[in-house]
Amino acid sequence: MARLPIDGADTSVWGALLNEFLLVSHNADGTIKSVPANVGVPLTTGETTFDRRFIDAPAAATSGDVTLTYFIASKTETITQLAMYSSGTASAGATLVKYGVYSVATNGDLALITSTSNDASIFSSTNTRYLKTLSSSWNKVAGNRYAVGYIVVAATTMPTVYGSTAGGSILDAVWALEPRISGTRTGQTDLPSSVTAANVTANRRGPYVEMIN
Repeated sequence: MARLPIDGADTSVWGALLNEFLLVSHNADGTIKSVPANVGVPLTTGETTFDRRFIDAPAAATSGDVTLTYFIASKTETITQLAMYSSGTASAGATLVKYGVYSVATNGDLALITSTSNDASIFSSTNTRYLKTLSSSWNKVAGNRYAVGYIVVAATTMPTVYGSTAGGSILDAVWALEPRISGTRTGQTDLPSSVTAANVTANRRGPYVEMIN
């Protein structure tokens, strides 16, 4: 465990001990490390995209939209599964449903890290938890920023999915302020391997996702 150096006792390692202590809460350039947005009541195992006490009205998905919640990881751990929750409307006629994990660059660009395989049965029942295994494990690193979400392609009925939703459409722009809370890449047939920040549409609805190791 990091500690402060002891005056007169740590002469030869004083600098190393102090650096180790400061790096617990500071970046290498001296700035304070970001406080994760998903604090509150954390899971014992794994992590959530935001505090689960604030799950509220479900959002209706739009066919071909990649709907994402952005967050700063609070734990370093290997994630193998993601879980999401359907609400009062089940999907019908779906041909593609996937969860995806993206890294977020400093300029806001997204790069796909891993995803689940296609399973059109996800969200096909109401008020159900859908736990899916990632195609490859994800080494989530504390302090790094990620975007996690889903895509549904369906010709008939789109599902509603639990998450966090803010009031009227004027708040789309508020949630898009940096650091962005949520966003959407519209008009997709599958999870894109990369998305430029300019192509992320403002969206005041972010899905609630559990990341399980």
